[in-house]
Amino acid sequence: MDIKQRRMLLLQNPSTLNREETWLREAYANIVSNLLEYATDPSSNIDPFAAKFMGIEALENNKEEYRAFMEVTSYFWGSKGGRGALIEKIMAAAAGTTAANGILLSKIPKWIASIKGIQDVKEWKSTGSDPKLKFDLLNVIGNRLVFLEIKNRVDSGGTAAREEALAKKFLKLAEMIQNGIPIYIGDGVDMDIAQTFLGLGIKRLEMHAGFLFNSKGDEATIEDDKSKGFYGQSKRLLEEYFKKHNNRFSVKLTYDTNNQRLSFEKDGLAVIIDLLYGSDVTKNFTHEQLNLGKVMNKVFRKKWDDIWLSVKMAISQRTLLLRDGNNIIGEIGRSLTKKADPGFIVNYDKFVANPEDIKSLMECVRIIKQKIGSSSSTADGEIADCVYAYAGVHYPYKKFKSSVEV
Repeated sequence: MDIKQRRMLLLQNPSTLNREETWLREAYANIVSNLLEYATDPSSNIDPFAAKFMGIEALENNKEEYRAFMEVTSYFWGSKGGRGALIEKIMAAAAGTTAANGILLSKIPKWIASIKGIQDVKEWKSTGSDPKLKFDLLNVIGNRLVFLEIKNRVDSGGTAAREEALAKKFLKLAEMIQNGIPIYIGDGVDMDIAQTFLGLGIKRLEMHAGFLFNSKGDEATIEDDKSKGFYGQSKRLLEEYFKKHNNRFSVKLTYDTNNQRLSFEKDGLAVIIDLLYGSDVTKNFTHEQLNLGKVMNKVFRKKWDDIWLSVKMAISQRTLLLRDGNNIIGEIGRSLTKKADPGFIVNYDKFVANPEDIKSLMECVRIIKQKIGSSSSTADGEIADCVYAYAGVHYPYKKFKSSVEV
């Protein structure tokens, strides 16, 4: 039998994984589970217009294979699978105990006070100004409060991502700081943002829109953003803010056009809004000034086969499902139903308990091959990969959630 042993993160006992690998495993479980549905549900996720546009209906030969390919790969077009949330968790973990992700503007003073151990104010409240304004990542580094809105690549999210990070978050917060309106209430006293943060020992507020990689997978640079990203949208938003708000509320703004950096001072609080790329993102957000490679190695210290194997499985098995109405995944599922095939169940359970038990995997393959008939051209290795993917989705630890909070 031509069977290759695969390294599946989903088949690892969570107790053997570090914190970052546990988060990666949760993201993988979601993705692989969704991919497996393409092998079991023949209904299409491509609307009639898209089907005509892509030429699916025009094909006379291999129509099912092309449709399967387009439908499975379309799953990744919409930034699904939790990759963004995973990056935020990894970044917050790398920054240490003074960092957090997903904090509302109204909760920031109480959070800073807890980080610094300040108990001067017993009760913090918000005036209700923009109660839903929420930031992806924050860190307290000495007297710096660092905000970070992060994107995987310079072309991630299009112009809408720049609008979200800059116009809807950072520049909105900058305007609040400039105009000095009361945002917080500390023990019954109304306070603006500068007054609040200075009172908590924060002298410098940094808001960074960070982009990790370019379109080729290398560490991003500002030149990459100019050529392949949406640098122009960021520039437009910062320029418009500068022209509209310079010298408003007696606050003079400084705009560095070369580095796309906007800065000003309000009552002693220095405020900076800019764009960061590659390792500059991680160095500015972590105490140890870690480079991007070190941060990524915390979660990707080992190589896993889960995603590529599941994509390959989903395309091939969906092709069979659309063409024949049945496939290997279906046979595996039926073999595991109560009392359906005791021999398969015994060997499957042995394999799941020990993914290195190739002997049990080979026996599973033999039984499935026997069921589909000797005339089938399906290779042993393909059947084995289907067992790996199916087992990963239905692994006993699938529902495991990390108890570690960041």
